Amino acid sequence: MVAPIVMGVIAIVGALLGGVISERFGRRHTMIVSRLLVIALELPMFLYVSHERTVTSLVVMLAVLGLVGAPGAVTGVTAMSEIFPRQLRAAGISLAYALTVTIFGGTTQFVIAWLVGVTGNPLAPAYYVIASSVVSVIAMVMLRETRDAKI
Repeated sequence: MVAPIVMGVIAIVGALLGGVISERFGRRHTMIVSRLLVIALELPMFLYVSHERTVTSLVVMLAVLGLVGAPGAVTGVTAMSEIFPRQLRAAGISLAYALTVTIFGGTTQFVIAWLVGVTGNPLAPAYYVIASSVVSVIAMVMLRETRDAKI
């Protein structure tokens, strides 16, 4: 029960932090830096949890990754709404969100379980997050900045 509560608090703090940072430095930079921090911290956090194997280590991992990941995630939602033209915004956001959740949210557990089974490596989930984050950063680099866009 502690982990979801910590994640909820971290999400609130991260959302507020993400809003402030993205208004000051831009959507694109906030998302990219946030995701790069997740890439940098993912493996050390998984190593920490696999070594310690305590509730405390799990909560610390979730808090650290949540705190660096939440600002980018919140900013991503804002950037998505600013990317689509006004007349396509609702449909564009809905479709992008639904496809992402369906493809990744619906298959990630199976892919991770398969990766752990095939490799025998309990760190496979960290590598999966790192790989998907690299793809995300590449996509973010190609986005135009939307902070000062007239929407």
